[in-house]
Formats: sequence, structure tokens, C-alpha cells
Amino acid sequence: MPYSSEVKLTEADLMWLSAQELTYARNEIYARHGFIFKSDELNEYFGSKSWYYPNPEFDGTLYGIEKSNALFIKDYQEKYNLQYKPN
Repeated sequence: MPYSSEVKLTEADLMWLSAQELTYARNEIYARHGFIFKSDELNEYFGSKSWYYPNPEFDGTLYGIEKSNALFIKDYQEKYNLQYKPN
């Protein structure tokens, strides 16, 4: 969801995504800042993206629309029992 850093997401944006896709979409927001994940799966997935550059100095703190969207996706996953735990 490349626009999740600029546009407030709605349920319509998420309704066709699987639990795994939702987890990836939520973590993409962090990955854009170079977040280094504890999950090997997420590190491998985002490491395969040309735009991902690991940044050990990024502490995971989000602001504004990005923070709002990450929380919205998390809440959506909980509301519809669509949690996915990456390896």
C-alpha cells in the first residue's frame, strides 16, 4: 500500500486482503523508514524490495497519518480476527 503514508486508510482499502497481506501492509509503513524486523520472514520480504534500506537508527516511532494507518490496520485485524504471525 504505497499510499498509506499519505492517505488515511478505510475498511474498503483493507477488505480484500488476507491476514498475511494485512500484516505486510502494516509493516510496510515501518519498512519505509528502514525498520529492522525481529521476524526473518519480514526482513526477507522487505529486503527483496528495491526501496527498502535497513536503518538501525529508526526506533519504530511513527507520527501522523502513518501512525494512524498502522494502528487502523492493527485494529482491523483484531476486529475481524485476521492476525498473522510472521516467522
